[in-house]
Amino acid sequence: MKSREEYRTAIENAFRRRDFMTAIQIAAEALQHYPDDPELTQLRERAQEKLEAEPFLQSFMASGISLFNSGLYEDALHQFEKVAAIDPDYPELQEWLERARAERQRQIAAEETIPLASTPSAESPTAEKVRELIEKGKTLYAEGRYHDAIQVWTDVFMYDLSNQEAQELIQQAQQKIATLKEEIETHLQQARDAIRAHRPEEARKSLETILQLDPNHAEARQLLASLEPAAAASAAPQVEDEIQSTEAPEKLITQALRAHREARWSEAVRLWQKVLSQDPDNVGAHTKYSEALRQLRIDNQFHKLLENARMFWVQGKRDSALHALQKAYRLRPDHDQIHTLLAEWQISVEELEQFLPPTGAETEAPPAPVTARARRLRWIIGGVLVLAIGGAVYTFYFHRASSAPQPPPKPPSRQSIFGPDVRVPTRPARRTAPAPVNSSTPAAQPAAEQPPAQPAETTEPRPTLTAEQAAARDRLIAEARTLYAQGELDAAYAKLEEALRIDPESSTARQLAAEINAAIQEREQRIQQRIRVAEDYYRSHDFDGAIALLNMLREEFPQRTDILEMLKRSYYNAALLYLRSLRCNTAQERLDVIFLLDPDETRFRDLYPIIRQCLRDRGLDPETRQSLFARSFLPLRETP
Repeated sequence: MKSREEYRTAIENAFRRRDFMTAIQIAAEALQHYPDDPELTQLRERAQEKLEAEPFLQSFMASGISLFNSGLYEDALHQFEKVAAIDPDYPELQEWLERARAERQRQIAAEETIPLASTPSAESPTAEKVRELIEKGKTLYAEGRYHDAIQVWTDVFMYDLSNQEAQELIQQAQQKIATLKEEIETHLQQARDAIRAHRPEEARKSLETILQLDPNHAEARQLLASLEPAAAASAAPQVEDEIQSTEAPEKLITQALRAHREARWSEAVRLWQKVLSQDPDNVGAHTKYSEALRQLRIDNQFHKLLENARMFWVQGKRDSALHALQKAYRLRPDHDQIHTLLAEWQISVEELEQFLPPTGAETEAPPAPVTARARRLRWIIGGVLVLAIGGAVYTFYFHRASSAPQPPPKPPSRQSIFGPDVRVPTRPARRTAPAPVNSSTPAAQPAAEQPPAQPAETTEPRPTLTAEQAAARDRLIAEARTLYAQGELDAAYAKLEEALRIDPESSTARQLAAEINAAIQEREQRIQQRIRVAEDYYRSHDFDGAIALLNMLREEFPQRTDILEMLKRSYYNAALLYLRSLRCNTAQERLDVIFLLDPDETRFRDLYPIIRQCLRDRGLDPETRQSLFARSFLPLRETP
């Protein structure tokens, strides 16, 4: 095993070669042996940032060199300064900066000798290109093509890194996208609720509104198709005959069926388990449980494959990424995340279907189906083997027993001592649950060889609640119902926990707690979906976009401390990004918001001295700027 210093040296050598992918791989290997090393972790994060920034740096350098060769030295200098703001150690950057500055100085000196009347007042070619891109983005924005507009406005920074108008327009489009997502999610939830309440017309209106906002929304199209008369009739959560039960309440079975038909497999598995715990002989519930469990495993496998696909793509392993995505596509071909990745990677479905896995990739062939005839043949062969072995064992022990000396006669039984006419009082046998089919428990001994009967176990009767306890329980349940109706799910669940501490057997409190817990889990899923969108903004270093989305989340859930923590980290990262490009006022504005959100916050103040130096000196010395680029952005979520 390599030492820590050997790993660090190998990573630094990869940095010098600008082979950031190798640096990431070496750092990942080193962290397997030294998992808690902060320097190795920082080196890996730095390599990841540089790998993501490399395409932009190459584009800026190529544009700067082209402008320089065209005699547009000022515009070329802007491009080279963009590269310096992101990576001041970029190869040949300093040489091009010096050449551009020298040519620009000569150009200024030559212009000063020309009379003012002869100087043209036309706009420079770069300014014309910036104006053209901004107007094109505005046209796309007006058509509702917000993502395309952002892409066009991002191109502005190839010509003007500090263009304030483009930055404001991008933020406006990002907020519009976030608002649109919120509006779609609201209508989608209304449609789901309407479908569960069997109000198809109301659901149809909500879904049609969604499709007007986003014609390609996969779930809305799927739900709208399910509202056809035949499909709607079959989708109604009616209890089938084979699932009806006298042991489990019908409401519980209806909830399980609803979760099953809405493909909420985790919830369905939990509810079917609850049904089977109350009615273990319900064959229909067993069938539904097995199906939900199988679908849950497929879902877990699907999401794991998507994770692998994204990881391989970031690492530059295109074939492995497409192989993982292809396997996920075969599990869930209509899933919207599949088509989102295909659009992001600019790959068509046809290309994905025709993609050949890389050599050595695992290919899982489905097991050959077992026919009924094969099963019968297995049973016959197994039975013959069992009879043959049993006969051999019996013959061996029979001959051995016949040749062995006979044991002395057993003492008379208890019944013969008392005589045939005297009845011996016996304790009634305790009923036990039947053993499972595959149980390895030995068979019961004959009655004459059984050990003496043990005293029967006494079960203490359930203590009767006092009038005060019953009243307190009912009051807590009523308060929980009120809070639940007001949307205060956590407070309602806490009330039910108090009620169950008073009366653990209260079926009303248990059922209501299960229903509220399901609502809490559903709410958490919605929150996590929106946080994942914020993480997408984070990965592209668009911290202002993450801030806009997290602010909306916090308005809806002001008590969530995890959302507040992510918001503070995003503001800090935005301040660091602006400080790297010497936009000191904007950096201070972003950092100040953290302490407005949380006046008791004691972290995140380390950038203030650098901001004050930047404002005082109207810039930063090379050493301080180098230290800023050595810092890594904070992860959006706290690492455990």
